[in-house]
Amino acid sequence: MIETLQSLLQGFLDWLAQVILPDWNDVITWIPALLLGLVGLILLFVVAAWWRSREVNRPRLIGRVREGVPPPGTHLPGPSKWPFVIPVGAVVLFASLVLHPDRAPNPVIDPDTGQIVTGPTPDVGGLVNLPLLGLGLAVVLVGIVGWYLDARREWRRAEDPTWSAAPALEPGPEPTPPPGVHLPGPSPWPFLAPIALAVFMFGIVFSLWFVLGGLAMAIVAIAGWYRDAGREWRGTEEGHAPPHYEARSAISGRLVSLYALIAAVSLGLFFAPNYIAWVNPVPTLAPAASLSANLKITAVSVLGFDTQSLTVPADTPLTVEFDNPDAGVQHNFAIYTSSDLATALFEGERITGPAKATYQVPPIPKGTYHFVCDVHPQTMTGTLTSQ
Repeated sequence: MIETLQSLLQGFLDWLAQVILPDWNDVITWIPALLLGLVGLILLFVVAAWWRSREVNRPRLIGRVREGVPPPGTHLPGPSKWPFVIPVGAVVLFASLVLHPDRAPNPVIDPDTGQIVTGPTPDVGGLVNLPLLGLGLAVVLVGIVGWYLDARREWRRAEDPTWSAAPALEPGPEPTPPPGVHLPGPSPWPFLAPIALAVFMFGIVFSLWFVLGGLAMAIVAIAGWYRDAGREWRGTEEGHAPPHYEARSAISGRLVSLYALIAAVSLGLFFAPNYIAWVNPVPTLAPAASLSANLKITAVSVLGFDTQSLTVPADTPLTVEFDNPDAGVQHNFAIYTSSDLATALFEGERITGPAKATYQVPPIPKGTYHFVCDVHPQTMTGTLTSQ
């Protein structure tokens, strides 16, 4: 019975360890499936919510509208190429992050020292495909500017009372929109939200500060859009006419100032380290003296060596002059990979004092090691650093 309970407890602890300390390589491979499942749950929630309110929602569905004169002040914008051009530029931008010539090498564990070894970090040209990045930015900027100019031109034409977007039709009864349908007014958020996304993507390539700035812009856009949409929806549900917006004031000066402030702060934080380094240059230190491959160490007594720390050049043969003045007592000098003394890199011959010995130690890779006297490993210890 006790063994069964112990087995169940051990199984629970093993499962809990996997939850607290998972294998992140396996977790990352499941992220696409988890995201897909989350999207599916959201869609099911939306469908279920609509189904529960189907009696209320059915009259709001737009039926087939017959040809005729559109409601006053309403026109249908003409076809535009910019909703197609801008996503193409975004695809090229994402491709520049994937199709780059070089990437930072994956860290590996040195089998000799057990330390994590990372290779040199490539520069910006190695992290991103600069030609594709420039092409994608150019396409996106052309799309944004072209879309803005077309929208402003169309708005000006719509504001002119002598212009009509509707084709000439035979006189007929003036149609009215279906019940519960209205045309939302001009909104700044479809224009400001992509700016936040562009700043965020720019930060992924160049600096964390732009990532944070893009997130701040996105939070402002999401909160503002949600607030305006909720206010308009509540007014419509209460039977009030949708508020009238002036297209000229859709993008207010306060919003432009806020976005400009966020961009300025991000730029300032990005350039601040370079400015501080330029104002207060770090003095160039003289090169450190080269490490010697010839060591001298003395076994003072069974309580320890004359030093507890040694620093040697990495990957270089060493000559160790060992002195044992302790009469009638055996000592030696040995090097191990760790304090558990499981793997020896070098074990010198034991000598009985008073005596001296010269050890030839093979090259030691870069890392931190443990040196001891094999006869008295509890008290005669020290740390050897190879660099």
